[in-house]
Amino acid sequence: MKTKLLLLLVLFTSFNSIAQNNIVPNGDIEEWDSFNDNPDDWFRFFNGSWERSDDAQNGTASLELQIDAERSFIFINTPDMQFTAGVTYVCSFYYKVVSGSITATEFNLSHTPNVFPEDLVSNEFTDLSAFEWKQGAFEYTATTTENVEAFIYARGTANSKILIDNVSIVDQNEVLSLNTVTPSSNALVIYPSPAKDYIQISGLKNGFDTSYTIYDTLGKTVLKHTVSEGQRIDISQLNRGIYFFRTNTGKTHKFLKTE
Repeated sequence: MKTKLLLLLVLFTSFNSIAQNNIVPNGDIEEWDSFNDNPDDWFRFFNGSWERSDDAQNGTASLELQIDAERSFIFINTPDMQFTAGVTYVCSFYYKVVSGSITATEFNLSHTPNVFPEDLVSNEFTDLSAFEWKQGAFEYTATTTENVEAFIYARGTANSKILIDNVSIVDQNEVLSLNTVTPSSNALVIYPSPAKDYIQISGLKNGFDTSYTIYDTLGKTVLKHTVSEGQRIDISQLNRGIYFFRTNTGKTHKFLKTE
């Protein structure tokens, strides 16, 4: 019993450390001004509007964006965040269409080497839904230690609305510190990765079922079951993004789910 409690405590602490090390200020969109009109530490393109929504992916609030009547896009951005050369960052956010015709969302990283900002990386996500939250995720390895801003765009027709929640940028090493896997002849392997409809695991004990849990980048459980050597795990219902596969022995492996 003590061993089980200790394992649960370690797991809980590990995922809390991920949330605490999110370098996006107010990335969970939970902190607002005294009138609940503006989210702390976020900036908005002067056209269009935003407001607080109680429809949250995780937590109590999300940010609803509305494209201006004479525009085809709206964007929000963070303050400067320091990126460190050589560090790989796991970047993700959640979004859900409210109304109108949203055609795409974007998650861009930008720096200002001279007078005007320049994109370091731009990622478009077109897997859209008005019925469930979708996740956009990617990895970026910094080549220079510098200040970086994150920009999130919504593109579509005038007056269209979309929700944004849980914007996260985390050092990949901190995410993977859930468990350090030392490659060996009997190490677990997840394939294919990237994966679309299913994943398989090799390196399990033949004849034995292994309990596993799959988490998203926020540490939320999205799938939990048992698997045996060579058996397929159906991931077709998962949103596109980065996930972590954890066995009951504590080994954690990352994989990418595509559309």
